[in-house]
Order: sequence, then C-alpha cells, then structure tokens
Amino acid sequence: YETPDIVISDGEMPGGGAEELLSHMSRYAIEAPVIVLSGNNDPTFKAAQIARGATAVLTKPADIREILRVIAEHTVEIAL
Repeated sequence: YETPDIVISDGEMPGGGAEELLSHMSRYAIEAPVIVLSGNNDPTFKAAQIARGATAVLTKPADIREILRVIAEHTVEIAL
C-alpha cells in the first residue's frame, strides 16, 4: 500500500473515531499528518488526540481557510 500524504478524519464516528484511527496508524507504522475534525470543543479531548499522534484538532464547523492552512503547514508540495 501507499502511505497517504495526509489524513483528515472525523473525531467521533459510529464504530470508531480518531482514537482508533491513530492507534491503527501507530500499530502499522503509517506516518502521515492527521487532521481531526470534531464537534467536541473540550480541550481535554483535543489534547488527548494530539498526544495520540494527531497533527491538529479543529472544531466543526471548521473554516476551510483553517483546514487549508493546516494542510499547507504539514505537507510537502505535491506534484499533480
């Protein structure tokens, strides 16, 4: 498989969420920036996701400019 350039995930989903995703990525040594989008604005939740390996945690509804800024900060230029 190919490693993704970036992963954008909902923080909480039925059957799993960012916690499970980050655990899976760690277990299989998948190294890619992970942006978590969540309706949970609790600083403890955000800190826990960062501690598990998330690059950024943005509160929904997230501003597209903020999402693009985080993507630009954590990815290299990709030739299309």
